Amino acid sequence: MSQELGAELEQERQAPDQPSHGERPSLRARVLRDQGILLSEEVYLCRQSLRQRFNTPRSWLLLVLRGRLAFDPGGRERDQPLLLAVNGTNLCGTAAVLQEFTVVQPPLHLLRLGLSPQRTWQPHEFCASQPLPLLAPMLQLLAQDVPAPIRLRLLEALQAYCISELEGHGITLQDSRADPLEHLVDWLRPRLDQPLALADLAASACLSARRLQEVCQQRYGHSPMELLRQLRLEALHQQLLDPAHQGEGLAVLYRRWQLSNSSATQQAFKARYGQSPASLRRGAFSWLRR
Repeated sequence: MSQELGAELEQERQAPDQPSHGERPSLRARVLRDQGILLSEEVYLCRQSLRQRFNTPRSWLLLVLRGRLAFDPGGRERDQPLLLAVNGTNLCGTAAVLQEFTVVQPPLHLLRLGLSPQRTWQPHEFCASQPLPLLAPMLQLLAQDVPAPIRLRLLEALQAYCISELEGHGITLQDSRADPLEHLVDWLRPRLDQPLALADLAASACLSARRLQEVCQQRYGHSPMELLRQLRLEALHQQLLDPAHQGEGLAVLYRRWQLSNSSATQQAFKARYGQSPASLRRGAFSWLRR
């Protein structure tokens, strides 16, 4: 299990007074890896301790669904380690490379979410009492054999869910690669033909939906979904001027770029380019009719 998580197991100890499980393993686990994100569901059946050193620094979210866990991020000596339990603090975030924990009260049901290395929690370490009830069902959906596009949407939805739930505790997710709105635009361009919701955009920008609305309004003077529509209008404009697409009807192009075939779309296009899509196309290819 440690190897699947990208870690070295430096130490493992089991309490000597534990009853024998016979042929049953003391740990049941499954690990999912996709789009740079790691998801792990672990069930520990006896009291034991583990110390793991991760090869790649990343931010982790640990959620206890059952039992009690004493957790020491960073391997630092503490007078009292962090205690995660379902009837108190049950959620912990850490960016520590060295992590040690002890199963205090088995059976312990633990979920671990490892973000892509470019994304970090602020603050880097935190504890909270936040159940995140949808995290386990989302993990179960991801464990199923689903097509890659659906898996990607589920991962984005999971990340957006965690961001929105933790924002009330003063915990945010940051992307170290670029300005969040520049990253959002870069992320959107190859996905303009896909159905996208505000939650998808917020997850890509590593912001809550509310915060994305605020920064997008400050930067562009309109909402994130309007930004998406403007990018789609830009893609429509490019194909209207491309001779390779001049045989395709307007309705086909509208559907391709997830734009409604309505007067609102035509008015938005005219406000940006000075004429309607039909007029632009007629003018662009009038030389073919001469």
